[in-house]
Amino acid sequence: MIEDLVISTRLERGRTATSLGPVDVSEVARMVAADFEVSERPVLVQAPHSAPILANADSVRRILENLVDNAHKYGRPPVRVEVEPSLGGVTIWVVDSGPGIAPDNRQRIFQRFSRLGPHRGQPGLGLGLPIVRGLAESFGGSVTVEDAPTGGCAFKVVLPACPPSEGSLHRETASAS
Repeated sequence: MIEDLVISTRLERGRTATSLGPVDVSEVARMVAADFEVSERPVLVQAPHSAPILANADSVRRILENLVDNAHKYGRPPVRVEVEPSLGGVTIWVVDSGPGIAPDNRQRIFQRFSRLGPHRGQPGLGLGLPIVRGLAESFGGSVTVEDAPTGGCAFKVVLPACPPSEGSLHRETASAS
């Protein structure tokens, strides 16, 4: 929880990871699924052999871990991760079969410390989704949520092949490290 608070605060202040390199989103999705498999929370992954982007690998992993964890906590199985490469980057879908999120709450869930009614008793601080959005936006990406075609939530993360100008990404100061 402390790590979430630190990451959230850094993102709120405009400080992001500076270590960029090639990241295969398909491989990261498979690794995250394997980690959840160990804790008996299965994740179905549909991904091409390779889906490369230029990003921070730890941040991409954190995005997927937070979304998959939420899908297991608040949704119902099956939890699916779908990776779709395109010319401009990669789209990641994390889909569950739970109750979904009402349209009037779809922006609120991305606010720090936001917890929806029946889930206020769940462990956590309400920082997972704000972290997901902040990390995605730090790479010039976006995160939205919509109804899944079969019921439940579908979180859509769009990450560009290359982030915006290098200068806007290297905001982490030496004193903040």
